[in-house]
Amino acid sequence: MSQAAFAVCFQYINMTSTKPIYLARAFAMAALCALLLLPLAASLPAQAAVQDYCRIIVQDAETGRGVPLVELRTVNDVRYYTDSNGIVAINDPELMGQSVYFKVSSPGYEYPADGFGNRGVVVKVLAGGRAIVKLKRDNIAERAFTGTACWSDIPCRSSIRC
Repeated sequence: MSQAAFAVCFQYINMTSTKPIYLARAFAMAALCALLLLPLAASLPAQAAVQDYCRIIVQDAETGRGVPLVELRTVNDVRYYTDSNGIVAINDPELMGQSVYFKVSSPGYEYPADGFGNRGVVVKVLAGGRAIVKLKRDNIAERAFTGTACWSDIPCRSSIRC
């Protein structure tokens, strides 16, 4: 249904008065609009539940913390990036139920190379599944993590609230 139809429905309902004939017309128009909008709402895609996703957690092998901005790339160049907690959530129908090879790359971190020199991992992508990938840190410095939960082990020495 177009925006013009929405405008007509709501304009008609708003211009009614308290006379019974106008109220009856307004209710009839509201019912008609509801009947027209209901199929539209039903055709919208439903939001996937949490258990419909496969979760890949990328962690620092030394600290166990999630590593943000790690690229996981499939063989057909579909790229996934970890969030600030080191998590990728996958709900791709083409990958579900498959064993998928992900090339793992991140500045300052590396994944061990296999016999051919490829740095990647095979994950069985299942709804509700979970895989943990551990990366070795190359950088001397750790990545700075944001958020109060990550900084809870570091004392705050300034007047600004951490």
